[in-house]
Amino acid sequence: MKHMKSTVGALFFTLICLFSLASYAGARTYEKVVVFGDSLSDHGNLNTINSSAPVTWSNGDVWVDYLARNWRATLTNRAYGGALTSGHLTAFEFQTDRDPSNDNQIPILNALGFAEQIQRYVAASPVIDAKNTLFALFIGGNDLLLFLRRAAANDSTLPSTQDFISTTTARIQTAITQLSGAGARHFLLINLPNLGSIPTFAARPQAAKEQATQLTRQYNLALQNAAELAINTLNDSGEPHTLHQFDAFTYVDRVIAERRFPNSTGTLVVLDAQGRRTSQLNTPEDAYLFWDPIHPTTKAHELLAIEINAQLSGSSSSCFIDTAQNDAWQKAALFLLMVATGGVLITLKRRH
Repeated sequence: MKHMKSTVGALFFTLICLFSLASYAGARTYEKVVVFGDSLSDHGNLNTINSSAPVTWSNGDVWVDYLARNWRATLTNRAYGGALTSGHLTAFEFQTDRDPSNDNQIPILNALGFAEQIQRYVAASPVIDAKNTLFALFIGGNDLLLFLRRAAANDSTLPSTQDFISTTTARIQTAITQLSGAGARHFLLINLPNLGSIPTFAARPQAAKEQATQLTRQYNLALQNAAELAINTLNDSGEPHTLHQFDAFTYVDRVIAERRFPNSTGTLVVLDAQGRRTSQLNTPEDAYLFWDPIHPTTKAHELLAIEINAQLSGSSSSCFIDTAQNDAWQKAALFLLMVATGGVLITLKRRH
């Protein structure tokens, strides 16, 4: 009896270890990071083209800076503030100019959109260290904010919500496929935070907040489906790919609910009567979640990077939606898990 207990105990211990191995088969960090997106990731790119644009849309580094630094990874930043999933906001849409009649004075930077960032990168025939490079995709906020603005203005040319979401998320699916064709194998997809929770909507009617929240949920679900379809299709072709998905929607709402920042409705930057940024700051800096009505402070970016790092390295899993992968060693871990399970069952049957 004692021998049976020790044998079963050992088998169960082995089973637990193998289950942990299978669960964290995708846990790792990377030596190189390439990021595509908008002002949530841009560090100096738009500023090099338009000096009136901030170096970062924050009071310091953005999340990918902190993540790459933590890993001691080489960072290639291809994100541009104002980027749409395809094309770029105009000066009026970007709110650098409140008079739409002045749009013809500032070029529309369509070449800096997300789809165009991917196309330029792939066209340059980059040499990719596939095993050690993570491709991060964080995009869509400008598309949704512009859609909501046009809806509020009763724009008769606005597409249906379904068509809008289908079109925008299809661009991310295409981007994954294009990057894979260039040699990318590991992806990090970050969905959108709850737009209904950002200061832009703080003074809006409750219906407007709920509309923003609902649109974000719809976009995030379609984004997840589009990305997973792209990865599954690529994996079916025989090439192993990994898709890490970080749930920024849940994470930011949790940060607000837990009051990690004393002020999550106001902005660090003092705004003028028209809602434009001034050169003045509120204090203390660390008290604010948001830098301006849309963008987080560098402290919030740092915390986001810490959370992403913890989850990619396998020490946390609270905000990962799913990790789709097809690595050979994960298959081996799952196979051993099945064998161990069978061994436990056979041993128990024989002992009885």
